[in-house]
Amino acid sequence: MKVLVAIGGDYYSSEKLPDLTGAENDATAIFDLLLSKEKSFYDKDRSILLNSPSCQETKAAIEEAIFNSIGEMDFCLFFAGHGCVKDGAYYLCVKDTSIDRLSVTAISITDLFMWINEAKVRDTSIVIDACQAGGVGYDVAAFLKPDKIGHFGSPSVSILAAAASDQAAREVSGQGVATSALLKCLSGELVVQTSHPSLSLIEIGQTLSEIMKGEDQQVPVYWGLSLFGRSSFSENPHFDKPKTPVIGLPDGLNRSGIEEPIIRKYAHRVWELYLTTIQCFDATNFLNLVQSLLGDLPTGSKAGAVIVDAMIFAFRPLVSASNDPFEEVELLGASIASLLRYSSNDEVADRVIIDMSQQLLESICTGTRKVLNAIEENQFSLLSERSAIADLYYLPIRILKILGWIGAGQYISNIFNVECPEEHRVRQQLVRKILEAYTCSIVAVSDEQTCNLVMFFCMAESMKLSEEAEQIFGLLCHTFHKYNGKIAQPKLSGSDAYRFIKARAEEDNSILEEVVAKPTEFLSALLLASEKLALSDVVDSLIEDFDHASANIFIPDSYIDFSDKRIENGLNYSFIIGHGVWRVKDFMGTWDTVRSQIDSDPSIGSKATQIAAVCAALIWPDRTPWFVWA
Repeated sequence: MKVLVAIGGDYYSSEKLPDLTGAENDATAIFDLLLSKEKSFYDKDRSILLNSPSCQETKAAIEEAIFNSIGEMDFCLFFAGHGCVKDGAYYLCVKDTSIDRLSVTAISITDLFMWINEAKVRDTSIVIDACQAGGVGYDVAAFLKPDKIGHFGSPSVSILAAAASDQAAREVSGQGVATSALLKCLSGELVVQTSHPSLSLIEIGQTLSEIMKGEDQQVPVYWGLSLFGRSSFSENPHFDKPKTPVIGLPDGLNRSGIEEPIIRKYAHRVWELYLTTIQCFDATNFLNLVQSLLGDLPTGSKAGAVIVDAMIFAFRPLVSASNDPFEEVELLGASIASLLRYSSNDEVADRVIIDMSQQLLESICTGTRKVLNAIEENQFSLLSERSAIADLYYLPIRILKILGWIGAGQYISNIFNVECPEEHRVRQQLVRKILEAYTCSIVAVSDEQTCNLVMFFCMAESMKLSEEAEQIFGLLCHTFHKYNGKIAQPKLSGSDAYRFIKARAEEDNSILEEVVAKPTEFLSALLLASEKLALSDVVDSLIEDFDHASANIFIPDSYIDFSDKRIENGLNYSFIIGHGVWRVKDFMGTWDTVRSQIDSDPSIGSKATQIAAVCAALIWPDRTPWFVWA
């Protein structure tokens, strides 16, 4: 059970800290409501309410709560009163706080994190209804620097701050504005969600931010990450039992099966990724980290699905707020890919992948609509805000990635036998709008475009976009031919991408030799697409200009390994133009051999494995799910 320490500070001895009228009311109301719930998560014997305590009394209460526990420890701190930011740190001000001596007379959030870390608290919830409460973010960032405090030992922390770091927390009629809204969520006056029996602080924070976003003077801020599954702050008064959770974890699969030491080992790295995601989400880093964590779990552990569910729950609010509508798509795709290894022998993982795939499909549809609306409002919305030169390389990759995820959405729809005419219309509109606005940016630049090309062309007929696919094929084929088949290796750094674009334009072969893909899967995809789109005659007329160009198709020994950062085992089907391959028809003989191997691979038999393998290919930039065309 959780131990709650609720603190309300109305009275202050310092003249620089005026007395308040609602802080004690807020703490009392929260304390009474959380402990009076029929299914309260809080230990009534050990939880404590403090009204206008001194610094020593506050520290003693927190020490008693977190250090004198037997077994698993969950902790919740509610604070209403004065707070302030000084020298990049946030302080909770209590009765005897002196503004001139904050470090010794106030409660430092950094110190609080150190206590939590030392006590090995499993799950921590912090609510601060005080001025500048968003300044807690400074302490979170500082705390995660290993050179300062070492590794953060609490893998589950949720924080709700009533105001941003430059805002005041207001009181109205003897109650804090944010706490008043919080109480409405806890009592059921406001609906947070209906799909889970408990409310997390992050869900509550999202709701409060939404209803208070019109308040120019005060907007709540929230953070949260829980590797032990969903963090529970309060009973959910609006839980509708017949409904299933968002991801659909099976009943009985909960925190009790999770290997705590392993999760604590990765907590610091996860927190670092969480903080960087506030700026930009990196799906490959996310997938690599989750797979590393899951790889350390004992054989037969069922904790993987819970961990992945918790990661989605923590990161989804961040990516949902991103300017890139497909960041949420990539989060879900990476999460599905992380479970690929378990899809063939773990019923729980198989079920979770299928449930996540439904969410992914919805997210792709939402992202497609958002991109379409953005282009209609601003034709140049897909361009980078930072550098026009960078767009010469990254914009063509970005465009093909959108098309690749659209194709993946249709692929998943086909697996589930789901048809939505409205979504068909939106996909068609977006592809046509991209062709209209970005014709000159549909360019072959990198081998990492291959997977996206395959996914889109493979599904074009199902999406009723065959004509548009032919146009896109023509544009890609033209630029591939124009530059003599020279496209970049996957995963180039920014500086190498610039060197590639410059060298290709200047025909500087000495530099190109260092960064071009040799062999390339892009050429294999073009040859196969030309056959599927009945355009092989176009390629046959150009193919002699690719003389000596080397191409490849890689097929793993087992698609269960397809989401690994490095696939150790597999076969490369390589060929060279002019060495037995002069026409598309010649290449199709190689493809028939490839297809036979794919058809004989039992690892790709299940729906979950197919979807997870497609997601892995769309996240990692160096592999292609050729089985979708087999």
